[in-house]
Parts: sequence; structure tokens; C-alpha cells
Amino acid sequence: MALVTGAGRRLGRALAGALAGRGMRLAIHHHSSSAGAAELRDEVVAAGGEARCFAADLTDAYAARELPRQVAASYGRLDVLVNSAAVMHRLDFEHTTPEQWDGILDLNLRSVFFCCQGAAPALREARG
Repeated sequence: MALVTGAGRRLGRALAGALAGRGMRLAIHHHSSSAGAAELRDEVVAAGGEARCFAADLTDAYAARELPRQVAASYGRLDVLVNSAAVMHRLDFEHTTPEQWDGILDLNLRSVFFCCQGAAPALREARG
């Protein structure tokens, strides 16, 4: 059973689809890409797989920590965590504000730490 963050589009969607193609049950995380997540879920289910969507704002450390716990409770286990949620802003280096930089770090770095922290007990139990 795999949780893929940012699975509503781009790389996260491709990774989630590849895992589903290999028979993994999926937890499809999304924040602003609910339509893409639902479409992927429907594709996986139509192909005979199992997938559910989970919404969370991973820039919130508490939400990032709680997401894997919710997934593990919903599925009864968590074997794989793929941290793919990210932002890619094209900002002028010399004019990037501290607030813009913090926003990038909150999703691209902090959320990974707190998702891993939340997932650790279930992954340890599953030896994932």
C-alpha cells in the first residue's frame, strides 16, 4: 500500500500510476489538484486496482504529519511513502522575497520531513 504525495499531476501522478500498474493499492494525495487526483483514482479502479484520494495542505506541518497516519488507519497499513509534492516557481533570484523562499521550503523540504515523521511508525511496522 503506497501513499504518493502530489499525485494529482506531473511526476507524482506518473509515479502513482506506475505503482498501481504493479499492483500496489494507492493513497493519492492532492492539495489543489483534486480533479487530477480523482481522474487517476478512477483510472486505477477501472483497471481493477484500489485507490483513494486524500486532501491535505502539506505546508502545514501538522497536516503533513497526520496524512500518513490517516492513510495507515484507512488501509490498515502503509508500506511505501513517495514524497512527490512540490512547487516549482520561476522566480528572479535577486528579487525572491523571504516569504516566497519560505513557501518553497515549506512544501519542498519541511513537508517531506513531517510526512516521514508521521509515516515512520507504520513503515517500521510494515518494514517498508
